[in-house]
Amino acid sequence: MKKDLRKERKNLYSPKAGISEVDVPRMRFIAVTRKGTVDKRAQEAAEILFEVSYAASMSPAEEIQPEGYYEYEIMPLEALFGSRDVLFDPRSRDTWEWTMMVRQPEFVNERFFGSLKESVERHNPELDVRSAYLVDIEEGRSVQKMHIGSYRLVKESIAEMLTYMEDREYVANGPFHEIYLTDPGRVDESNIRTILRFPVAPRVFDKR
Repeated sequence: MKKDLRKERKNLYSPKAGISEVDVPRMRFIAVTRKGTVDKRAQEAAEILFEVSYAASMSPAEEIQPEGYYEYEIMPLEALFGSRDVLFDPRSRDTWEWTMMVRQPEFVNERFFGSLKESVERHNPELDVRSAYLVDIEEGRSVQKMHIGSYRLVKESIAEMLTYMEDREYVANGPFHEIYLTDPGRVDESNIRTILRFPVAPRVFDKR
């Protein structure tokens, strides 16, 4: 049976209704980073990520299986908006730095990842596979919410989260995070599920 990494962290991938607080540990991702408005480049980034992710899961067939390999379910697409230095501002779409990514098992190391990129590049030379990179991310204490419905209404859920953070004297402590649990082409718009997350830290007040 294939291992499902989501079931090991149900609080991160299957949150209950409403806003909750979670501690997000260090996890490994294949990522692609771009700047500016999220447009058709997002589809290109997703294609790169899933091609490499599928290559990782099927590595025994390519005879590049790494030590510690086990069969597992491909994880969903995720995205970060902003960076630790320039935080997410929904009003400034043209200046966004955004990162599309897919979580990976820990056995996906740099050496194995390099072999995967070479394999994908041979089979799909039209893809900008070289722009993909391997990264470990630890968000720590975070505020999150399961948004159910149209992407157009995400801003309403974000507003609720920002109010929650303000009431508890939290400030954002990293990029805004979205996890896309459903394929919008396969479900009704009202049933699209997206996890929204802000890493947070206590607000520091100037005591002068």
